[in-house]
Amino acid sequence: MKPYKNKRALIAGFAVFTILLVAYNAVVFYQDSLGDDFWGGQEAPLLRVPGTTETNAHWFFDVSAGKLKCPKFIGANETKTIGLELVNSSNEDQTAIVHAFFSAPHEAEGLKGSFSEYKVPPKSSLHASWQVGPENLGPDRTVRARIYSGNKAGNAYGETRLCTVRYMQFGSIGGNLAGFGLIALLLAGFWIFWCALNRSLDIPRMNRSDRDAWRVFAVVLTLVTFANLLSSGLGLRIVNLFAILIVAIFVLRPTETLHRAN
Repeated sequence: MKPYKNKRALIAGFAVFTILLVAYNAVVFYQDSLGDDFWGGQEAPLLRVPGTTETNAHWFFDVSAGKLKCPKFIGANETKTIGLELVNSSNEDQTAIVHAFFSAPHEAEGLKGSFSEYKVPPKSSLHASWQVGPENLGPDRTVRARIYSGNKAGNAYGETRLCTVRYMQFGSIGGNLAGFGLIALLLAGFWIFWCALNRSLDIPRMNRSDRDAWRVFAVVLTLVTFANLLSSGLGLRIVNLFAILIVAIFVLRPTETLHRAN
C-alpha cells in the first residue's frame, strides 16, 4: 500500500497523543506516590484499638479485609461510595473493628476519621461503606481513604487498605464518563496515528531493532495506561518503573547498539 503523503501531519498527531498519554500516566504516578503518605497522621491507630496497649493486643485473623470498593473517578458534583468487605472465617460471631480516615482539606489536620464496629456472622461477610464527595478533594485533586480493620477480640488492627479516587471534570461532564472517556480518546487517537504512521513509514521494511522498538513502545505505553487505570499503590509503581526501563532499552538506546546485541 502506498505511504501517506503528509507524513508531517501524521508525525505531529502521533506526537501530540503520545505526549498527552505520557502526561496522563505521569500525573497518575505522581498522585499515587503522594498517597503513601496518607495514613492518618497522629490520629492513626498504630495497629492498636483506642484504649489498649501492646501488652493486651493480639493478632487474630478470624476477621479479614476482603474486596475494597474504590471508585476510579469523581466529578465536581458527585458523591461516591467507598466500601470494604469484612470476612469472618471462624465458626462463631465476631466483631470487626474499622478505623477509616478520609482526606478533608477543610479540617485542621487535613483529614477526617471514623471508627465503627460490625457484628459479622460465622462463615459469612458484610460490607462497611462510606460516602465521599468534592469536599474530600485534596490539593492533588484526589480523594484519599486509609482503612484499618481487625478483630475486636484481639484489640488490634491486622490490615490496612488505601483508596485513591481521582477528580475528573470537563465542563458539565465529570466522574467516570469524563475519566474513562478521556482514556478512551487518548488511546484511540494514539493507535489511529500509530497505525497510519506505521503504513506511511513502511514498518515491515525497517530493520529488526527499529521495528521492535516501534512496536514495543506502543504496546508498553498502552499496557501502562491500563495498569494505571485498574490498579494503584506500590505494585503499580514497580510496573511503571519496569515499563520505563523497557522503553529506555528498546527506544532510547542507539540503533547501532541494538544491532550489535543481536
